Amino acid sequence: MGDYKSTLEDLSRRDVLMHCLNPDRVVVRGGVPEPCAGALADVFLSLGGRVEWYGKPFPSIYRHALGLAGDPPPDTVLAIGDALQTDVLGAAKMGFEVVFVAGGIHAGEPFPHDFGPQNGLGDWQPVAVVDGLH
Repeated sequence: MGDYKSTLEDLSRRDVLMHCLNPDRVVVRGGVPEPCAGALADVFLSLGGRVEWYGKPFPSIYRHALGLAGDPPPDTVLAIGDALQTDVLGAAKMGFEVVFVAGGIHAGEPFPHDFGPQNGLGDWQPVAVVDGLH
């Protein structure tokens, strides 16, 4: 993030609104985790900047996708994702069934037993936890 800090500081001082189109904090490329757009937006916020968030976990992206799919009932939708705070949280809050891909950005970590309560979802759990999609 150091590569971007001076630019982000300048943009924050100028009160530029950042539009974060992918709130994921980490992406795994070739088995190596790298910072993603959401991580840059977090740094920008910490510098006093303003951020408009789009994509998962925000409901508007799911409503748009449901509309494109002919508006199926949420309880007939299966979401698959590897990011707890974007893919999984957003889908769970929409009422979708979720398959959590544990071999992605959270590789080596079990699915958190308290994920539901920590995120206002009661005793919610994914329908399946898989290592990967092969």
